Amino acid sequence: ERQEALALVESGDLNWYDKIRSKYPLDPVVALDKNACGGCFMRIPQQVIVQIIKGSPLTRCPGCGRIVAENI
Repeated sequence: ERQEALALVESGDLNWYDKIRSKYPLDPVVALDKNACGGCFMRIPQQVIVQIIKGSPLTRCPGCGRIVAENI
């Protein structure tokens, strides 16, 4: 199953995720929590929040670089 999922991800995005995961192995993807990053708790700018809500698949926190998702 993992290999099938990896085939759907662009190699650049996978490399980017691997870099984040090497820095934050326990939580490379965090939730948006009251307009803040669930990892570093930095306030997320409104424009980035709109990207997350619209479902942009890879939206990064401007503070820590983790991937921020609305519902995880």
